[in-house]
Amino acid sequence: MVKAMIMLVAAVLLGAVTVSPAHADDMIQAVSFAITGRDGSTVDVVDKKNCVFRMGARTYFLNNIMTNSITFQPFTRQMGNYTRVGIHGKSKVMEEVYQGVAQPVTDYELMVESPDHARIIRAWQYVYAHGCKGMTSPF
Repeated sequence: MVKAMIMLVAAVLLGAVTVSPAHADDMIQAVSFAITGRDGSTVDVVDKKNCVFRMGARTYFLNNIMTNSITFQPFTRQMGNYTRVGIHGKSKVMEEVYQGVAQPVTDYELMVESPDHARIIRAWQYVYAHGCKGMTSPF
């Protein structure tokens, strides 16, 4: 028994055995839905501890967002329903790489396509209740 345990620990340390969660990470699903409005979309985790996620050419710095100033506004276009999500911070909240140049942004408005405005709000609430800290504005 002890020998088997030592071999298992050695295998894990050497990378021979990988441990994967039985279910998808709820936090990553919430971030994905908050940004895209779609289930099944995935963001790339750049730095989970500091809540930095990438989706395509855009990188989101969720800990830099002033959580008490996030705005949500339902919006209908000819092509469908959206929620405008306004995010603001003292330092970059989003960075977009355009023609090889990173462009940091401190105020940004996401157009999240989804008919479920309330669920988008819940996804953002989940993100800040289960991992990301964000900042608060003094007013």
